[in-house]
Amino acid sequence: MHITLLYAWEKLHLAVRALATLPAPLKERLSLAYINNLSVLEPEDVPEPIKAKFVALHDKITEVDPKGDEGSIRASVNSMSDEEASDLADDIVSMYDAITRADAIAGPGS
Repeated sequence: MHITLLYAWEKLHLAVRALATLPAPLKERLSLAYINNLSVLEPEDVPEPIKAKFVALHDKITEVDPKGDEGSIRASVNSMSDEEASDLADDIVSMYDAITRADAIAGPGS
């Protein structure tokens, strides 16, 4: 696996684990998954097949201006409906799935 692809895979893997295992409501898990793992990724860090979805996630999760001591990520997530938050969590899982499948198809040593 190429080092950039490995980095993106690792960050998506950690985000999925946070979504699945943190003992908190979905919006909090989504905020933490993004802040602690995905916020460090740039579009050029992710493979082309998921780049548009990654950019859309970033745009959606940072669209609300910060409020008080709340950053733009938490402000954005807190302003979402539960369905919107669930859709973004699903997008993260789907990007992780796509990057994992791409590596599996490429095979060992790629």
